[in-house]
Amino acid sequence: MRPGLSSSLIVALLLGHGAIAEDPPTPELDVESLPVALSDPTRQISGFSFLEGPVYDPVSQQLIFTDVTDSVIYRMQPNTDTWVVLEDMQGCNGLAIGPDGDLYVCRSEAGDVVKLDWDTKAMEVVVDTTPDGDEFNAPNDLIFDALGGLYFSDPNFKSARAEPWEQGVYYRAANGRVHKVLEDLPRPNGVTLSPDGDVLYVLPFGDSVLMAYPVMAPGVIGAGRRLAELPHAGDGMAVDTFGNIFVTQPNGNEVLAIDPSGRIVNRFKIGDRPSNCAFGGREDGTLFVTCRSSIWTIPMNVAGHRVTAPDWSIVPESHIHLLQYVSARIFLRTLSEAQLAEAQVELDDPSRSDWNYMPGDRTGLHIGGLDGNQKMALWQLISGGVSPDGFETLHQIRMIEDAVHEAGREDVGPDDYWITIYGEPGNGTDWGWRLEGHHISLNNTFKRGKIVSTTPMFLGAQPQAMPEGMQQGLEPLGSVNAKARSFIMKLDEAQQAKAIVSDTAAGNIHTPMGGSDWSSTPEGLQGSELTPEEQQALLEIIRSQLDHAPSMHVKTMMDEYAGQIDEIHFAWYGGTGDGDPHAWAIYGPDLHIEYHDAQTPDDHVHTVWRRPNGDFGIDPDPIDDNEGKDIEQQSRVTSEEG
Repeated sequence: MRPGLSSSLIVALLLGHGAIAEDPPTPELDVESLPVALSDPTRQISGFSFLEGPVYDPVSQQLIFTDVTDSVIYRMQPNTDTWVVLEDMQGCNGLAIGPDGDLYVCRSEAGDVVKLDWDTKAMEVVVDTTPDGDEFNAPNDLIFDALGGLYFSDPNFKSARAEPWEQGVYYRAANGRVHKVLEDLPRPNGVTLSPDGDVLYVLPFGDSVLMAYPVMAPGVIGAGRRLAELPHAGDGMAVDTFGNIFVTQPNGNEVLAIDPSGRIVNRFKIGDRPSNCAFGGREDGTLFVTCRSSIWTIPMNVAGHRVTAPDWSIVPESHIHLLQYVSARIFLRTLSEAQLAEAQVELDDPSRSDWNYMPGDRTGLHIGGLDGNQKMALWQLISGGVSPDGFETLHQIRMIEDAVHEAGREDVGPDDYWITIYGEPGNGTDWGWRLEGHHISLNNTFKRGKIVSTTPMFLGAQPQAMPEGMQQGLEPLGSVNAKARSFIMKLDEAQQAKAIVSDTAAGNIHTPMGGSDWSSTPEGLQGSELTPEEQQALLEIIRSQLDHAPSMHVKTMMDEYAGQIDEIHFAWYGGTGDGDPHAWAIYGPDLHIEYHDAQTPDDHVHTVWRRPNGDFGIDPDPIDDNEGKDIEQQSRVTSEEG
């Protein structure tokens, strides 16, 4: 029966998922954060089949929820007779409001996640296949993080214990890339995040336990631990601003309040079987509880936590550089005095040009010691200083580093990286930042509000392709090599004779670590000896390496390289067959790219992009005075507009 109008809403790969981590010390009970109901739970409406997925829309001030059995999404204004109904939603379950303001829906029967523009009723499939191209089982619940990434669960309800590849928790990054973050927890159901984004909470269906997984980076989680033993199996969750987790107990007709240490600190009895819950209403102070056939409300003394994620799709590219310095300032403000002393140095500090991609300590602040808020602020900065594909590549490399660490290598790990801010970030100032550790060295330099250099940019991976585990086949640097191999194989015999400089490859890339005083000597096949089609193919190889950098900077550099194509050389070293140790390089007037896979054939990759005349912004193209004034004026207007 439906209500009438008179009825009163993330790899990551980490080996060891599901391993039980050692419990941290239990802190003293914080009375200030103890969640208390200000009045008894109250039934608001009833007469439904099986309610789920509540989310409160603060814009419309409406509660949105689903009826799974009837495949209907409802919008309601609490305490009014206003109803809006959307039917035929194919087993709609969990809901979330995205950074774009649209409604995101898990559809268990359709096996997908869609986004819905409620005004136009336009619906777009967000994800409907796993990274391996398989169908999902029944996407169940979802939560956005502060960077616009989406974690969602996909349980297999067909068996008590499905095979690992048949179910899991997935992460869809803001750029649309999807990967599995958790696979060995049977039938993952409810998912949510701690307020600082530092912990991913997961409820396994049919198991009386709340699992907690540390979030090491967006879409990268560590080994889980059993945070709390529950009286009954849990279903859905919500969190408040203090970090308390509210867990529905269908078989207990109650909602549990669990503090961040795992203690059950309160219990709220409901006159129905609760399925899920969400905060909303005035100042997010009301807990809305969906049950089998009814909706209940509990006025609380605490407020729900609301994730505010940026919608990068609406940020003009011309503002990205401004966002970089704002993000850098926000990150610096999260640091203690001791951390700040390690993180920020002068722009001309000698370490600026002393770049390195080997394991070991660095100048700067070790990211492994950052708390959740600090990490999120850091990734906000980094995500704006690389492309979406570059951001994804960084985390894939870190996933591989974690796998290597778990396999026994102690000198590397997913958090063994250092961040350094050079100079004072600001509009009209000269400054830069570096993120560096094993197999990663990113160096961005800004002058007068404009990014002038993203080099040296070094990225590496070992193994280059994951042979097993959840991320089997993960190959973060494979696409650029595939294009280069295709290019050399399509050249005619005479061209190959010039392009293949040596039948063997050196032990590593030629370009040296550290310092900015170096030279690049062109060799191989010159661009002037290529057809227009071949020149375009060479430019595509260049672009595939540059595409890790911000798109505006890539466009500037690609325009420059296209104008120099006759002077650019392509050189190949080693064998051309699959699995042969090899390397290749591209040389130009202000261009040096290398790809090296000869240390351990098909297993250890080093790539680098450098600018002999522009590394660290030492000798970039000068900025026109009027252009600089335009940037400053744009910034003032943006600031005045809020």
